[in-house]
Amino acid sequence: MAQLPKQLGWICSKCRGTLKRDGPFRTQHLRSFSSSHKYAKTLATFTPTSSPELDATLNSWRDILSSEHQRLIYKTSRRDILTTPPGVSVSVRKTVAPTVKLIENEEEEIIKLQPANRFARVNQAESLKKIVKLLEQDSSAAAWDNLIPFLEGLRTAKCAVPASFTERLARKANLQGKGRWNTILTAASMVGKTGLTLSERALTREILNGAFHRATLQEFKTVEPERTVQQVIQLLEAPGHCGSDIPSDMSRYADMRQDPVVMAVKLAFSATDVLKKHNRKDQHGIVSSDIRKLLTLDTTTNDDVENVPGFGYVISNIITTRKVSGPRGESISATCQLEDMAVLYGGLSLANKVDLQPFLSKKDSVELSVRLQRYTRQVKEKLEEIGRTVESGSQAQSEGDRKPRRSLKYFDAVQAALPKI
Repeated sequence: MAQLPKQLGWICSKCRGTLKRDGPFRTQHLRSFSSSHKYAKTLATFTPTSSPELDATLNSWRDILSSEHQRLIYKTSRRDILTTPPGVSVSVRKTVAPTVKLIENEEEEIIKLQPANRFARVNQAESLKKIVKLLEQDSSAAAWDNLIPFLEGLRTAKCAVPASFTERLARKANLQGKGRWNTILTAASMVGKTGLTLSERALTREILNGAFHRATLQEFKTVEPERTVQQVIQLLEAPGHCGSDIPSDMSRYADMRQDPVVMAVKLAFSATDVLKKHNRKDQHGIVSSDIRKLLTLDTTTNDDVENVPGFGYVISNIITTRKVSGPRGESISATCQLEDMAVLYGGLSLANKVDLQPFLSKKDSVELSVRLQRYTRQVKEKLEEIGRTVESGSQAQSEGDRKPRRSLKYFDAVQAALPKI
């Protein structure tokens, strides 16, 4: 069998097929670039949208190939092999949005590698910011569905995705409405392909905060927010989102099944269900169980969470994990803390309206209710303190820069909705 000369030994095994087929060392057919590992050999294909700028921005990422081919196209000493006929071509499997169906002969795409300047590559940080901004302006399903292949492409190219990108995506999805948060959850359900995991603290809290806010605005009369919460709770038990699959960066990731905000949202919806469907009586003990879990969590200790004097683990967790550095860090931190605390207070307040005695004995019911009321007052005091900080910061801004704080809207919505439920 003819052997490749040593000077060509640096070419990856996938590209050698081209030389063996079309070059002087042809011994076997071209091996499909997608015939080996299932997810590592794909190229994102995007559905055209109504925004040419968004289409161009997404397509600018399509030159990010596997690490082997990046070394090939960017290394100046390897340009001859790319420019001398027949060059190097690879066959890649297309990745599209779940709503797009490819016919059989469209599933593969032949890419001819060309020399490229590494410094002419897309500025990834700026491009990600631009994509979020453009998605904010375009609420169409076509635009948002492109997120799935885009995230798959980022995972293929081993591009590090900053936490700010995923959190802002979820935030814009909540602001857009029209069920765009479902796109985020669909991507999370495909964590093996997209890498989007709900163990990412800021992402999961943003999704749940949005669902809770929609529920309060509608006085918990619609089923969509509850379904969203149930879907998140189910995904948190799935592979890729919990246990040993959680990344090691504890400042960004955590087992969100034990997160205070997740537990507070779960408590809020279980309490609302009892209030509306079971005449305020906790007949099956679901609310009692959720209350105990949250109060027990408050007594735990964790070296990764900075203790806030006078408060237990739950509030310390929210304050610590929402700290942001930078020139506007204090303002952003307070805003995020207010959103989380509003959800916590809402869940506790709704639980206070439930009659726990049908499931618990009178003694246990009274004891748990007293603990819950005491803790709710403590949370309310901290919530109002943070609310004053956010409001004063908002008033300190110049008239031109002043924007309505979403966190204050969340706070007001919770206070307005609680008496009506």
